[in-house]
Amino acid sequence: MSRTIWVSGTLALSMCLACSNFAVSQQRDSEVKPAREGSPAARPTEPLDRNPQGRRRSENRNVFTTERTTDSAGDRREGNVDRQLAACLLDKNKAEVEVGKIAAERATDKDVKEFAEMMVQDHTKAAEKLERLVGSSEPNDRRSKIERQIGEQCLANLRKELKDKSGHEFDACYMGSQIAGHMQMVATLEVLSNETSGELRNIVKDSQPVVEKHLAHAKDIMKALDKPSSKSQASCDRSETRR
Repeated sequence: MSRTIWVSGTLALSMCLACSNFAVSQQRDSEVKPAREGSPAARPTEPLDRNPQGRRRSENRNVFTTERTTDSAGDRREGNVDRQLAACLLDKNKAEVEVGKIAAERATDKDVKEFAEMMVQDHTKAAEKLERLVGSSEPNDRRSKIERQIGEQCLANLRKELKDKSGHEFDACYMGSQIAGHMQMVATLEVLSNETSGELRNIVKDSQPVVEKHLAHAKDIMKALDKPSSKSQASCDRSETRR
């Protein structure tokens, strides 16, 4: 987000500089003194524009051209930021799909298993939309690379955490990670809804109610898992399995 704010600040600074340059040029025009009689400046080789306003209009056109160029460059930078954000969201959705597949296979609680299957389905749809924005290659700027490394490390840590767990312990660990992850995503999408544009903003807006629904559902499942009856039933199930 700081990059988006930085881009906006850059655009504002460029506009201020353009206006300052125009003001300086106008001031210089007003300070021009008549050339001394007999000097080369008094006999210009090319005809001067006898209409001072015409010259100012010409200068104005130059300034406007500069502003349009600045806006165009700013649009390109904004587009790059949106693409970087889309790539980050894409990686998060892919991670959800991967962990969801693990949970759908290993979860023992029926509600947890169904939740994991829903995660695979919903986040696969979101990933497909984001892939169309990102394209065939992900952004290669340093920040995007670092964000990908962080995401990969988080995913590896979660896989490691889930690896040696089973039964109720696995279910509770998976659902705990889902609550934390979706809380963060709700906040992320809330910010991105105001900091993105175009198709990415539409995707963000469409995703907000879905993510909020996932979070509420995850909390309900965790409450059920925390009930003593659920733990006792899970213990009985493990005992029966050992026999």
